Amino acid sequence: MKKSYITILKAVSAIAVVFLHANGCFWFFSYDSYWEWANIIESFFYFAVPVFYMISGATLIDYRDRYSTKEFFNKRIKKAFIPYLFWSFALYLFIVFAKYRSLSSVTIEKLFDVGLNGASLDFFIPLFGIYLSMPIITAVNKKLREKVFVYAAIIGGGLDIAVPFICSLFGFKYKGMSMLACTGALFYVFVGVLLDKKELTKKARYIIYAAGLGGLLAQILGTYFLSYSKGEIVETFKGYFNLPGALYAIAVYLLIKNVAYNKKVWRVTEVIANNSLEIYFFNSILISSIRDVFGLDRYSILFRLGMPFIVIPICIGITWVLRKMPVVKKLVP
Repeated sequence: MKKSYITILKAVSAIAVVFLHANGCFWFFSYDSYWEWANIIESFFYFAVPVFYMISGATLIDYRDRYSTKEFFNKRIKKAFIPYLFWSFALYLFIVFAKYRSLSSVTIEKLFDVGLNGASLDFFIPLFGIYLSMPIITAVNKKLREKVFVYAAIIGGGLDIAVPFICSLFGFKYKGMSMLACTGALFYVFVGVLLDKKELTKKARYIIYAAGLGGLLAQILGTYFLSYSKGEIVETFKGYFNLPGALYAIAVYLLIKNVAYNKKVWRVTEVIANNSLEIYFFNSILISSIRDVFGLDRYSILFRLGMPFIVIPICIGITWVLRKMPVVKKLVP
């Protein structure tokens, strides 16, 4: 049975991704006040992708109890990989045609680039790496998992996340020694499993919340002062696999797990969670299309904070229609 907090997390992550895309002006540095607010919005919703990976760890770690590894891959291919490829190519072709009124500029090389690197769906690439790793991770004896995963999270996260950040902050050279069994998104897989399986004491939770708040403030203030000093975006405090972002995302995950929700909140988030994959696929193209058609100001705070409330219902509506179509419905699982 699906855990309710996982459903909430899926919805919150999808909503956060839309806010990030609507706030795309963050990446155009300016001394104008719009960028100051864009920096705050970007940092606040930055937990989206790491939480997305943590959810994958929590929901897939026990797949062997439900079905075989062959069926596991069949499900992932049908529910994620094929829809990802189809919508990546479809949306890319739509953008090219809308811009040039022709597909003559489309080449095999560009299609390969879209498929392999993801364009606006680039966070799916590490997700597929997670899928490929799960048969190895789940082969760890259940009695040993907690100790093994704690070891992986501490050592892997230390070498791959904490040490690079500290070295970057103080200007030290670091050649990037990693624990290869826990690099990149795999760190979040181990953390997601641990947070899902283990109930922490109130004191431990508050320590993590405090660290998460510190990570959020570090992103906001660190990015603000370094970028203002240099006159361009400085990403020392940014990055999904960077210490401030990791601390913040872990705190958000844990907070949502331990908060009670009323029935109205549950119903809304359940609808969003059930359409989260399609929201990831469609939101970016909808944001840019609505902006261009209506001539909206991408730098406006109203646009950046209001667009998700328009785009998310449209994504859900489009998905509802597509799921009624005989063949297409397989591409919107």
